Amino acid sequence: MPATRTHTEYVRRLLNLGSRRRVARVIASMHPADIAELFSVLTPAERKLLIEILFTQRKAGEVLAELPQGILTDL
Repeated sequence: MPATRTHTEYVRRLLNLGSRRRVARVIASMHPADIAELFSVLTPAERKLLIEILFTQRKAGEVLAELPQGILTDL
């Protein structure tokens, strides 16, 4: 499912609440490219948490491959 504005806000809210399981469930149904889009609007703290969740879900490699070089370098 593509990352819509509402979807992005929902993921951000879950990240800020520390709801890792719910974030994991949401991103499980998303394409890696759509998850990568989220990184352009996330704060550094939110990015860090999402990366941790992606590693536990074994999706980090797929998503990191989709990130633009500028964001990837920041991470």
